[in-house]
Amino acid sequence: MASNRILAVRVLSRLRRLPLAWPRATTALISQPMVARAANRMTRLSSRSGVSKPRPIPIGSIIDDPDAPIGPPAAPLVVRPVWHSRAYRVTEGRLGDRLAPGGSVDCLVQRLPVLTEQQRLLLDMSWTEARPILYQPVDGPDVADWILVRRCSDRLALMESFLAERGISGAGRSYVDLACNYGWFVRAMQDLGFTAGGVELDERAPELARRFYGLDPDVVTVGDVLGYLADPAHDADVLSCFSLVHHFVVTKQTGLVDQVMADLGRRSRLGFFFDMGESHEGWLRERMPEWTPEFIADRLRATNPGMTVHALGTDDDARGVHATEYGRTLFAVWRD
Repeated sequence: MASNRILAVRVLSRLRRLPLAWPRATTALISQPMVARAANRMTRLSSRSGVSKPRPIPIGSIIDDPDAPIGPPAAPLVVRPVWHSRAYRVTEGRLGDRLAPGGSVDCLVQRLPVLTEQQRLLLDMSWTEARPILYQPVDGPDVADWILVRRCSDRLALMESFLAERGISGAGRSYVDLACNYGWFVRAMQDLGFTAGGVELDERAPELARRFYGLDPDVVTVGDVLGYLADPAHDADVLSCFSLVHHFVVTKQTGLVDQVMADLGRRSRLGFFFDMGESHEGWLRERMPEWTPEFIADRLRATNPGMTVHALGTDDDARGVHATEYGRTLFAVWRD
């Protein structure tokens, strides 16, 4: 069993950097952070090259930089376009000193783009693999134009409705999201009163959770899901595991799917929420044709005798470039 877990961890780690782990055929790929970084170096040599006169920039699209040089008092604000966005970052001056009627500020715009620190963190995250996409919602003008892969609020609404029907509140109860990514569901369940935490393989997750959602980094455990679930000390009232275990099917480790399903039931005192890739999705249709919602429900029942499997609805993520993906059924496996 231990050897299987170690192998699975290695496979998952590699999957996060392989095309197989993502429906890239339907993702708008713009993987040019190296180009933008090179542009950063070039711009240090030429601060205002090619700029003839100031032009108005909406205040809401300007990101101030307290570390930027202030510049001459009468000089216009100098900004650079932010990579893959309609935002600009200040490179000289202070935005607070330039507020003007009409919601815009006259700026000298440098030509070459810049990456914000938030963008750098996201591009380094293993699931996004240097692409301008958000796996979970993140605020900020620098990422407002990035593709949002999972809306999350659709699944949360189904979860909230299910809990409300059973009179279950978060007060005095614990919740853990397995493969939590940035930590969106951890934040959301904290807001519902749960003592919430997450588990994520990527070592950057605690910092992203702090920066994006104001979470204490200590509530996110860096580690693999299989190892976490194997520890009896990790029981919680409610667990969730979203969009993870189909990677085991794709890599022909189907037994690990049953293992995770069973462990979720063993570790959850009330029950757990679950979804995974399904056979109707374009990138999975030929790789796992039998994994329909009905088939997944049967596996959940078989691995969790005595618990009831509820199909709550489907996500609303099959949009735009992902129109042939997602639409996955959210299940609640509960001790009714």
